[in-house]
Amino acid sequence: MATYDLTPRIGPNLDRHLVFPLLEFLQERQLYPDEQILKAKIELLNKTNMVDYAMDIHKSLYHTDDVPQDMVERRVEVVARLKALEDAAAPLVTFLQNPNAVQELRADKQYNLQMLNDRYQIGPDQIEALYQYAKFQFECGNYSGAADYLYQYRALCTNSERSLSALWGKLAAEILMQNWDIALEELNRLKEIIDSKSFSSPLNQVQSRIWLMHWSLFIFFNNDNGRTQIIDLFNQDKYLNAIQTSAPHLLRYLATAFIVNKRRRPQFKEFIKVIQQDQCSYKDPITEFLACVYVNYEFDGAQKKMKECEEVILNDPFLGKRVEEGNFSTVPLKDEFLENARLFIFETYCRIHQRIDMGVLFEKLNLNYEEGERWIVNLIRNSKLDAKIDSETGTVIMEPNQPNVYEQLIDHTKALQGRTYKLVGQLLEHAQAQPAHNLTVILVFDTKPETRVNPGNGYLRSNPAYRPEPRQALSFLQERQLYPDEQILKAKIELLNKTNMVDYAMDIHKSLYHTDDVPQDMVERRVEVVARLKALEDAAAPLVNFLQNPNAVQELRADKQYNLQMLNDRYQIGPDQIEALYQYAKFQFECGNYSGAADYLYQYRALCTNSERSLSALWGKLAAEILMQNWDIALEELNRLKEIIDSKSFSSPLNQVQSRIWLMHWSLFIFFNHDNGRTQIIDLFNQDKYLNAIQTSAPHLLRYLATAFIVNKRRRPQFKEFIKVIQQDQCSYKDPITEFLACVYVNYEFDGAQKKMKECEEVILNDPFLGKRVEEGNFSTVPLKDEFLENARLFIFETYCRIHQRIDMGVLFEKLNLNYEEGERWIVNLIRNSKLDAKIDSETGTVVMEPNRPNVYEQLIDHTKALQGRTYKLVGQLLEHAQAQPAR
Repeated sequence: MATYDLTPRIGPNLDRHLVFPLLEFLQERQLYPDEQILKAKIELLNKTNMVDYAMDIHKSLYHTDDVPQDMVERRVEVVARLKALEDAAAPLVTFLQNPNAVQELRADKQYNLQMLNDRYQIGPDQIEALYQYAKFQFECGNYSGAADYLYQYRALCTNSERSLSALWGKLAAEILMQNWDIALEELNRLKEIIDSKSFSSPLNQVQSRIWLMHWSLFIFFNNDNGRTQIIDLFNQDKYLNAIQTSAPHLLRYLATAFIVNKRRRPQFKEFIKVIQQDQCSYKDPITEFLACVYVNYEFDGAQKKMKECEEVILNDPFLGKRVEEGNFSTVPLKDEFLENARLFIFETYCRIHQRIDMGVLFEKLNLNYEEGERWIVNLIRNSKLDAKIDSETGTVIMEPNQPNVYEQLIDHTKALQGRTYKLVGQLLEHAQAQPAHNLTVILVFDTKPETRVNPGNGYLRSNPAYRPEPRQALSFLQERQLYPDEQILKAKIELLNKTNMVDYAMDIHKSLYHTDDVPQDMVERRVEVVARLKALEDAAAPLVNFLQNPNAVQELRADKQYNLQMLNDRYQIGPDQIEALYQYAKFQFECGNYSGAADYLYQYRALCTNSERSLSALWGKLAAEILMQNWDIALEELNRLKEIIDSKSFSSPLNQVQSRIWLMHWSLFIFFNHDNGRTQIIDLFNQDKYLNAIQTSAPHLLRYLATAFIVNKRRRPQFKEFIKVIQQDQCSYKDPITEFLACVYVNYEFDGAQKKMKECEEVILNDPFLGKRVEEGNFSTVPLKDEFLENARLFIFETYCRIHQRIDMGVLFEKLNLNYEEGERWIVNLIRNSKLDAKIDSETGTVVMEPNRPNVYEQLIDHTKALQGRTYKLVGQLLEHAQAQPAR
């Protein structure tokens, strides 16, 4: 069953040393040839200091007592390096091994450092030497010594990054020594740091969570209470989002934990939705078993999947843990899984059938009648099924299931303590992570390249300054006077210094410093740019001349290989000239000639055979079209880019997530300037993979998705699900627009919603995308603001009408600032458009709401409206999955 082996997916998320237990398990189960496993071990060992172990493996692999000379030399180096580190750390190690001396230490790190320096001449160099010594011990396989030294190092370390690194090392050492209780403590300590630490990028935090979950598998499936704890960790919103986004294979372990857990959890229903949603991105027999039982109700299929699940468990390094009992070895989790899986099938089967033939049931269970009757009695009792056994007909009769209010109340309050703790944790995290509100928050352009996830080497993506967003956003901020002119101009110069728009930078410099003089470095920079532009123009000239010749261009065909051969044979235009065209287009873009850059990048893509370079050129063309405000063409390029991002095989799931985040940010220019953009932003942002990326790494984009839902003329089926997202992410991000929706649809605070509307008006006016102005004569208006406020008012009163039986029109019209005649006309339209079953009582001046009886035909229409869209989405997912599926 190597088909379902997850080691290739799990391995990259583990420390090298943690991969060895997995390889040992695979070798024991003989899932791969011994030779292949031994070679993999040597490849891993070559990157550690475990030279003796590598020599032993080499001897076993090649059946010889001789080892390569480089291994012998490497061993000498390791021993010498270990001795040098031991000597460097000796003063501090000696101190720590002296019980009397250690008693002088206090809880105050600064005091300890001062005391060690004054009394024992132990300074930062010796403390750093202890870290290096511990790290080297770990690499040599001495996990016990490494764990001790890393613990002592963290007690003295004042550098948070180094301390975090030491904690990862200590966790790995405790796992490898199988000290599960201590490892669990270190895991919880590490989780707390990851959740509260301020990371340079949200994706770095996501990656840390993914690593933590992978490492935790060793602990949870070896700790007595691990099956509960893995649910507590993996099922938290932020961790589950990380799984869905970048590590869907971890769903196997979360699904297993839910199945073997003794007590059913309220989260199980939500988890089934995740399984259903992610069937196209990941599936194996365990997740498919749950889909068969709870999604498709295919009980025969579930029985078949159970047999495959047994093989998966036996061949999984975490699930297939063996226990020796005398001369036999068993896999306890396998038996428990199969028993619970059988219960899952028949509990669900009993709930959807009114009469069940016990003979058929017992035959499937391979039980005699007496044992089977006892089994089904226990099943009915434990599952709280309202059923009776009819001994005469040999059937089980299911009674109509009437919901018990008290049981529902108990079920809904079971997890109250956990949810409260989680909410408090989110609030504290949000309070700690909230940045100061100033211009630097907006202008985060100088992120270090090593902290960014960069999927390619494209010039537009290797540096954030090449993005078009900040340049246009700055002009809007300057126009709105949200920041002092001086601050905006300095930010513009800072951006322009990383481009070739030297003339523009000179003009800004003159405006900023009120002078006609410019710095000498700008003058020199301009000379360099002009010379470089001329050189690139000359290099690209043969291909540019060809492309400007209509007769020559007609020789081109749809076949790129033919075109390249033809250009080379007839016009002596080869790869160098094509590359020169790319560099020329790139330079034109950086000089601000977006029209020329767009043309050359389009022509370059028609000839380019390198997929990475072609993708980079497409990003550049999209940016150029946005900056020229060619919204129709930009929309075409955006859709083309989305298709590539969704279908391309990335080196890491996080790179794909980052590309989606960039795409959504760039799309804001298009969607809020295109006639149909308000619909299209919902179509893009509300897709599962894109919405997961927003929740994980860019929750501020919820502002624009919320606005699109509010101003959209037709209500969408996805709106209810989006409200759940707003409710879920209130602690990670909120602004007046998202808070307005929370007031109306979550908390039903209508007065609060009215106040938020006023704040929303300010937000829209001061947002570069929402606050687009239209000139009408001598006046300028913001159309989206008026439309937003009108629809927001409708949202409030539609919801208000639905939850009140009688509404005073005087109060209503006063809030709306309308006279009685206008107000009566407005509320008639509101009732008609919202399909509210209501009447106006003119005598009492009230609106009387009738009981809301669902119309079967309207429900049918509502539920089938989105059928075409869902079908298209499903077909798209299946095609994407088929394209991404590697050959077995």
